[in-house]
Amino acid sequence: MVITSADEEDVQRIHVRRSHIFEDSFRQFSKNSFDVTKMLKVVFVGESAIDDGGPRREFFHLLLNAITSKSGLFSGFPDHVVPLHNVKAVVNNKYFVVGKMMLVQGGQPPVYFAAAVADFLVFNQVKSPVNINDIADFEVRACLQKVCNSGRHRHQEPSKYCIQ
Repeated sequence: MVITSADEEDVQRIHVRRSHIFEDSFRQFSKNSFDVTKMLKVVFVGESAIDDGGPRREFFHLLLNAITSKSGLFSGFPDHVVPLHNVKAVVNNKYFVVGKMMLVQGGQPPVYFAAAVADFLVFNQVKSPVNINDIADFEVRACLQKVCNSGRHRHQEPSKYCIQ
């Protein structure tokens, strides 16, 4: 397929190295000139594949995995990821840029986010019930679990302030 100059205006090209997919993508998505409304065409550096959809799908698969495992912005389990409390990342717009990375893929939000996080990303409000696994910090989660369980040992109801 030959891309004409008119078609080229509707395309956003991105060049990434597989070994540095998060860093390369973050750098390119951070540019003011990056337009999320354009069709994304992915070029893996050192590879000759033409992006007719396959490289783009693979790119998003690799990128979304890197966002949750290598960005330092999220924590949790493979199927239950929540954002970390990271003021520096907020101030430096890192969550905003990662949001652009996820937005440009189209479709449903990634399924590994905790339901409350996905609700907030999609609806700008939390519709799903929040549970104790939504707390990213393991120590805080463990302490809260102890507090919630303390009443159960004395045959009492758990505190109304405990999240289940």
